[in-house]
Amino acid sequence: MTLSVSPPRYRFLISIISQAVWIYHRFNNSYRDIEEQLAYRGIQVSYETIRSWSIKFASHFRGVIKKRERKPKDKWHLDEMNVKVNGENFILWCAVDCDGYELDVFLQKRRNKAAPFCYM
Repeated sequence: MTLSVSPPRYRFLISIISQAVWIYHRFNNSYRDIEEQLAYRGIQVSYETIRSWSIKFASHFRGVIKKRERKPKDKWHLDEMNVKVNGENFILWCAVDCDGYELDVFLQKRRNKAAPFCYM
């Protein structure tokens, strides 16, 4: 199937459908944001239509994005930071690989250095 043909029972071209679904799954934009982005390009499509496309084609795009996602490195370190949430002190742990890619985040009330390692 070529990109210049619309699939059966669809009004829009495959390239438009795939662009909308890719934006939703890759950048986690809302359906209304995607509707607005497409309207800016002159494509009038409802956010409900984008929602149905995202549900129907979700498994394909999730697999493609996961394959292209950057793999974390072997070396990483754990950062610790004190933060206040609603006036209460918490410890925020953040696991970061050697390139600065955030692997995981853990928030706890009391400082327990062994807990983040068990969690992560």
